Amino acid sequence: MMEDDEASEEIHDEVPREDLAEAPGEVDEEGPIPTDINTETLERLELPSDVAEATQQAWRDYLNTHPSNISAGEAIYSSIFDANPGLQAAFKSPKASVAERFVNGLSDATRLAGSKGKLLSLVQILGFRHLDIEVSPQKVDLFRDALLEMLELEMGKRFPPKAQYGFALLLNYVGGAFIFIRREYQSRVQLIHSTWHAAKEGIREATAVTTAATDQSRRSSKHKDEKETVVNDISPVSREAEAQPSKFDNVVDEMFHFNVSAMGYSAKKHWMDLVLEQLDEIVINVSQSCRIREECEKLALVLAKYEGQVVISEVRSVVMSSLKSFISTWGEEHEVAWAWFWINVEKLIAELDGKLRAQERHLEDFLQTSSKEAVDHVVQNMHNKFFEIAPAGQEFFKVSKTRMYHIAERTLDLALALHRDPKQTVRDLSALGLRHVALSIPVEFFPPFVQGAVEALEEATEDEMVIRAFRWSVALLGKILTRTVIEGSNLVMCAINMNDEKAVKKAVAISPRGTRAESLLYVTVGTDSVSPLLWAIDCGSLVAAKAILKDLLTIRADRHSYYYGCDELFARHPHIIDHLIHTASSLLPTLLDGLIWRSRYAVEGKRRVNYYVKHLIEDSEGKFNQALKWIVQSRDTELVRHPALELVCDTIWERLALRLFLIDQSIYLIFLIVFVTGQSFLQHLNSGDPDAAVRTVTFICRLIIYLGSIPQLLLWHLRKIRANRREGHVVNVGVQCPVYLQSTQALYKLGLLLCLILMCILEPTFWCVSEMQGSYSGAGLFTQSCPTARPFRDIYSLLSMLAALFYWLILSNLSILSMRALAFCLLCGQLFGEFCLFMIALAFLILTFASSLSALEHESWAFSNIARAALSLWELSLGMASKAQLESLGDDLILFLALAAFATALLIFFLSLLVAQFDQAYEIRYEEMLGFARLKRCECVVLLLETVSLKSWTNFRESLQLEVPLEFNAGDVGIAGGLQVSEPAVKHPTARESIKRYAGSSSQSMPWPEEKLEHDEDPFDQLERDTGHSCSKFFHVVFFHLFSDIVYCAPSCLCKCNGYPVIISYSFLFV
Repeated sequence: MMEDDEASEEIHDEVPREDLAEAPGEVDEEGPIPTDINTETLERLELPSDVAEATQQAWRDYLNTHPSNISAGEAIYSSIFDANPGLQAAFKSPKASVAERFVNGLSDATRLAGSKGKLLSLVQILGFRHLDIEVSPQKVDLFRDALLEMLELEMGKRFPPKAQYGFALLLNYVGGAFIFIRREYQSRVQLIHSTWHAAKEGIREATAVTTAATDQSRRSSKHKDEKETVVNDISPVSREAEAQPSKFDNVVDEMFHFNVSAMGYSAKKHWMDLVLEQLDEIVINVSQSCRIREECEKLALVLAKYEGQVVISEVRSVVMSSLKSFISTWGEEHEVAWAWFWINVEKLIAELDGKLRAQERHLEDFLQTSSKEAVDHVVQNMHNKFFEIAPAGQEFFKVSKTRMYHIAERTLDLALALHRDPKQTVRDLSALGLRHVALSIPVEFFPPFVQGAVEALEEATEDEMVIRAFRWSVALLGKILTRTVIEGSNLVMCAINMNDEKAVKKAVAISPRGTRAESLLYVTVGTDSVSPLLWAIDCGSLVAAKAILKDLLTIRADRHSYYYGCDELFARHPHIIDHLIHTASSLLPTLLDGLIWRSRYAVEGKRRVNYYVKHLIEDSEGKFNQALKWIVQSRDTELVRHPALELVCDTIWERLALRLFLIDQSIYLIFLIVFVTGQSFLQHLNSGDPDAAVRTVTFICRLIIYLGSIPQLLLWHLRKIRANRREGHVVNVGVQCPVYLQSTQALYKLGLLLCLILMCILEPTFWCVSEMQGSYSGAGLFTQSCPTARPFRDIYSLLSMLAALFYWLILSNLSILSMRALAFCLLCGQLFGEFCLFMIALAFLILTFASSLSALEHESWAFSNIARAALSLWELSLGMASKAQLESLGDDLILFLALAAFATALLIFFLSLLVAQFDQAYEIRYEEMLGFARLKRCECVVLLLETVSLKSWTNFRESLQLEVPLEFNAGDVGIAGGLQVSEPAVKHPTARESIKRYAGSSSQSMPWPEEKLEHDEDPFDQLERDTGHSCSKFFHVVFFHLFSDIVYCAPSCLCKCNGYPVIISYSFLFV
């Protein structure tokens, strides 16, 4: 009654009962108010007809005194909690929702007061919904007395003694039933939990699990201590069941679908799957009335989107059949417990049957068809109402008014979205609740906010259906948010909200060493699992995120095992590299550094290094990991040069990709040799008049190019275009262009393809096929000199030159074999801009002097006009001036001085400036070009691996032996999943052991011994500090002796120097 929604109109006596006895039929309604509360048995209660009628009439009269049931419930709410404020702690819903449940529960109880069977069924259902509320006889007395006092004050003579007697007897009966049900039905809850856990684990024999629960269900406790023991005795199996994730094991899933088909429900499989997805949370939280109501309401929302008919009793029979197949000891106790569970769940869902679609329709009509003023009124007054109800809530709103309006609008949108897309909205609410954890918002403010939202809506509309729909939706939103905040407020999440490294270390220090990584990667919020690491990154708490990464990637060891969170990290977040690139790239060095272990011992100038890069090479399915591809797409030249990434790239390059690269480039090299032979060498033999044998070889070379290179290039471009179009990788440059053409190598290959196609079309040999035996010079087999082909020979030769150029440009990709050579090539491209600036300045200088010298009266033909002067100056700049040009200057002094000024400006100033620019640019950009060179090789590796066969990749992966544990130091076998190399000892000096080793117990359930939260001091810093202390002491001793000598010498100085030495002496004393 205290936390009940509106009960159904017809309540049938379907629940199996035990320990039932008939209550006495005769009652003294004129006597004093009864105060006895029966908590030992659950009896049938039937009030005399006159007492029942008086009670029902008094309740109807009370409801008629109020304009609505909500206002009547609020009067009860206020009177009870004003008289007994301590009772309010048991009610977590908004005031309006609790008030409505008060009225609905009391209405059903008074209506069925004359029917002993139906009243008992109602009381059992209400008791099921109050399992998580601790009801005691004292609280029942307080509730009864407050309610009777309020009814007597408001109704006066309309509340006769018979009605008072009937209400008191009814409230005593319901309160005692709540206490009895909570105590005795706890065994049913335990039996349900144990059975469900056994089924989820696929255990066919659950005798040990179920026997204890069955025995306990048969016990009848008579003493208070025994009752408390029964209530608090929760088996470990129940706790394990509650700790299980919300996803079903394949065993239960397969058995469920088998029974669906066997029982002829295949056509209804879709909505039954929806129930199965939610059933786990409902069963686990069966003892929590608020939570099971929330889960049933969410299930009802999901089922409301299903167009067909939904009959919960059908899925009930399927689940019961599936459970029986796993429990060999299934008996009457199981039938009773599960029947009790399903009947209550069906009632909760049946209450909302047909209502949710109407609620969605009414809310949608109000938000879309109401005037803008009405919606604005709700938005603008929602927070005002909230602040009136809970003034302390103002302290938590530090945002602008417009932001508060946005929150109010979002509340209206979520109320409607909960009906439209319940699954996605629940996920959004989980994220919203965790943001409230970050803001440290107390959950006590959610019910007042819900109440304020409802009151703001009531002022904007009088449509009762809209108000009821909004009240129900926003109340469910408040419950989900409240639960999310409570479940998400663990120590780790609070430390993340503080964004403090020490707080994170303290929070995780109490975690068992076996589950320490899980506590940093998993927080269960309802049916969703939230990652604290990902939450810290997304919320901008990068200090906490960095501390989490360091903790996960720190190697710890006891006598028996090593603990390293690398596998757990990448299993939980396989795309962590990509996520960090886009959201928090500053954390990537921390992540990559954590994958490296370096020994502090050097042997023969070498240091052992373990790179745990398994998850950078392969994914969970054994395929190539996309981490290298994400790094390439980031274009981060510093990140790509991290030692871990360099090792991954070089390992794949040397052991797998290099062979594919050389094969690909050798094809172009062979075609280039054939092309140069046919186009540049053979056609110039015999003074340009080749004989028939030479022409034949030339024609064969060209056929090889046309029939080999053109199809190969065409297929390559078609594959790239198809891949880009399939993935949607296109750019708009006036037309839709595939992104692969942004690569210079792709442009070279496209240019080569076009040149070869045009050459094939204009091939002189083809045009001369019909004229080979003509009377012209050069006639013969495979001739190219026929009159028909002569008009095309110049164009053909130009295309031949361009094709040869493109071949050489494609082969320039061989520079990728050496990082320094590739960096030099890239640097040449970068310095080309500086060279262009120099050429622009030179052109301006030449044009300036050419126009000036043309205006001068002189007799030199080399500078007679602007064009000749510019050409002469250009030749002079290149040192190509002829003797005739210099002799044409004659004895013209002015012309000679002008040319001297030009040469001086060019050779001394501009060339020196160009050299200085090249030198500075080279020094600045060389390190960056090494990064770009590494990016280029990584990109080449990624592209080549797309063409690797599965067999080649499997052989490569097996050759790495990533499953073999690596040694740390000699004889110390450590962790698998890495590659071991040796590097020069001076490359990365390491003075401290990076593995944290602990003595004592090696149990996985024990936390690691307490660590110092301060950063360990570097040994060199400690040495410097100790040296400083020693020097300080030394100077203090020297100064003391010097000071003593000055004091002793002071009197003689006074006599000799007329007081000045005395001043000096006292100044030393002062110091």
